[in-house]
Amino acid sequence: MPARASLVWGPEEIRLLRSAFDETWELVKLHCPDDPQSIEAERLRVANAVIAAWREAASDIKAASIEMMKRWPHLRGP
Repeated sequence: MPARASLVWGPEEIRLLRSAFDETWELVKLHCPDDPQSIEAERLRVANAVIAAWREAASDIKAASIEMMKRWPHLRGP
């Protein structure tokens, strides 16, 4: 699929990205440590994955986001 190049998002794109973020976060937060710094790092990871999936024109942004996060190195220490 062709990538989406626009850096300006309208209301529909914002709603779509917000919904994908919320759905993805619901799954990810179950495996996230309970300290504020870890939570914020994981939320940023989810946001980056959602935006990356959208830019790649994924048909299922939530699923694509989760797959991307599985491939990315973890931000927390060993």
